Amino acid sequence: VECAPHGVRVNMIAAGVLAGAEPPLYADRAQIVQDIPLGRAADPADIGAVCCFLASPLARYITGALIPVDGGFALTRAAEPLTPHMSHE
Repeated sequence: VECAPHGVRVNMIAAGVLAGAEPPLYADRAQIVQDIPLGRAADPADIGAVCCFLASPLARYITGALIPVDGGFALTRAAEPLTPHMSHE
């Protein structure tokens, strides 16, 4: 809010599981990917494309946004935090 009058836009990208990245020690990568509605982990280019969009004139009126780039994972119950003490059941 303080930056907007100066033309500075602040946005965030909530990246999901990245292809090639290691999941937390207690997580089952296959299960996580299975719970992604689009059926795959994100390629770094998927995240980069959103970064490019936000930096482009197409996003000139977007500020204060949190954009999930997670293949729909946040829409599933799988988006609940998992700890060694929690499960999907």
